[in-house]
Amino acid sequence: MKKVTFVLLIAIGLLIGGYFYLGDFPKAVAASFAKEFCSCLYVEELSEQDCAIFAKQIIPVSAYGINKKTHTIWAKGLSFTALAKFDQRHYGCRLMSID
Repeated sequence: MKKVTFVLLIAIGLLIGGYFYLGDFPKAVAASFAKEFCSCLYVEELSEQDCAIFAKQIIPVSAYGINKKTHTIWAKGLSFTALAKFDQRHYGCRLMSID
């Protein structure tokens, strides 16, 4: 009985620790897509179709959009939204805070 309780406590501890360790992972999915797409579109000047393929990830984003007036790309993935804005050709794109 003591071994089962010990193993159960270890498992719960690993789950809680894993949650805090991987807590920013969902944000990285949307942020990576937005920044890669932005760099592809505005720095490399490739087509939107090519950039969608270039920025594709193992975990896909649920939606993304392009604002050509403000030179921004937003992406939503795993319930988080990220925004990347083209600064200038020398600096490329940077992530902006949304949530």
